[in-house]
Amino acid sequence: MLDYKTSLVIIWWLNSLITSALFIRTIIKKQTIPHLYSQIIWTITVTISFLWQVYDNSWVGTWILFLIDCWVITILFLSIKYWIKEPTKWDKIFLTLALVSMIPRILTKNPLYSVILVTFIDVLWYFPILNKIKRYPNSEVLYPRIIWNISFITWFIWLNHISILSALYITVSFSMNFIVIFSIIYFKYFRLWTLKIR
Repeated sequence: MLDYKTSLVIIWWLNSLITSALFIRTIIKKQTIPHLYSQIIWTITVTISFLWQVYDNSWVGTWILFLIDCWVITILFLSIKYWIKEPTKWDKIFLTLALVSMIPRILTKNPLYSVILVTFIDVLWYFPILNKIKRYPNSEVLYPRIIWNISFITWFIWLNHISILSALYITVSFSMNFIVIFSIIYFKYFRLWTLKIR
């Protein structure tokens, strides 16, 4: 019989596969328009983390990051074709900040600094997405983001040992994705609804 930790891993994998398939489907159907700059930041960050896990022989974490890496690389290639080719000045600033922040992330050997830097970079990649939602409310679909946050909750429960190192990245990523969900609801549904009332 499966213990609850193994069950959570299976749930996380299935949840991630479903989310990936749904998100990629919405891109191909042009319901979601990915932001190329965000995908560049995310792909580099996840790939560095994946290679670090391989180097550290953390096999469970490696398989999780391998799945995420395959997903983000696929979305990166789709972004090249489907993204809105109108980057703003702030998009370029956040991309530059993220790329510069990766230098100390690669060089540092302190796990706490490493997690803080990865979290900081992860926060940066959300800002072009938020800016895109504000400018183009119909460029994002809600339900993959909700499923994605369920994955974060499952990942958090699955942790064997909760510390600042393990909890910081997941908590911040969950919070930033929640802000994205709120932004989609506000700009795509609520604001349009209020405009129709007027």
